[in-house]
Amino acid sequence: VRALGPRRHRDRGRRWIAGRRGAESIRLATGQDTVTLSVQAEGAPPEALHRTEDDALRLDRPAAHPVEPVPAPERLVVVELGEDVIALRAESDGRFLTPDDRGRLALRSASVGGWVVQETFHRTVDADGAWTLRHLGSGRMVDVESFTGDLVLRSALATPAARLLPTVVVDGRRETARATEGARAAVLVVGNDPHVHG
Repeated sequence: VRALGPRRHRDRGRRWIAGRRGAESIRLATGQDTVTLSVQAEGAPPEALHRTEDDALRLDRPAAHPVEPVPAPERLVVVELGEDVIALRAESDGRFLTPDDRGRLALRSASVGGWVVQETFHRTVDADGAWTLRHLGSGRMVDVESFTGDLVLRSALATPAARLLPTVVVDGRRETARATEGARAAVLVVGNDPHVHG
């Protein structure tokens, strides 16, 4: 089974097939990449984003937030929603990246939804693989606050914007290939989220 979308829908499809074929005969793959993100500033080495105690994504800034030792980079599942729109979900607890009232981004949302969706971003990929992200709910670009190192929303202008370098730690295509290798049948479970594209 290759399943995309909210976990509750993926689990429903798996349970339906398991009831007919037996759970031991099913291999599940989401097809989604898991990445860590680093920020590339001009003339400086890449710095990894980690998750703070209040769920923000932040670069290491000892002057603003002394932390010993520096936490490991946060692992994020890239939920591809079509037309270069993505959501970023924490691998550890399933929380989605979303801004607060001040534009500070944190892994706090339980799902993608709402009258004006706050968990989705338009992704532009540069020739070197770096991302820039535009928050769809506000039209503002994702950047880094220089003193605190927090990931934040800035102006709606294309610059300034953070150049985010993804490091793939789980390749969704390879995961899917392994799950389907030797299978007699593959079931693709897809759907449409009206919160995203209507």
